Amino acid sequence: MPHRRRGGAVERPAPLGRESGTPPDPASAVVFLLASALSWTTGAVLSVDGGLMADRNS
Repeated sequence: MPHRRRGGAVERPAPLGRESGTPPDPASAVVFLLASALSWTTGAVLSVDGGLMADRNS
């Protein structure tokens, strides 16, 4: 899929194959973070970006 320009930035699809997320994507992350099994989790970063940060050097 070709890159598109939006404003001054080049827009490209996320590595997971969709151009943008949907409301259930971050909502699922919130449900995960609110789970009682994570009561001892601290200092974690959860990126909900379709893999854009993992693929930023491409």
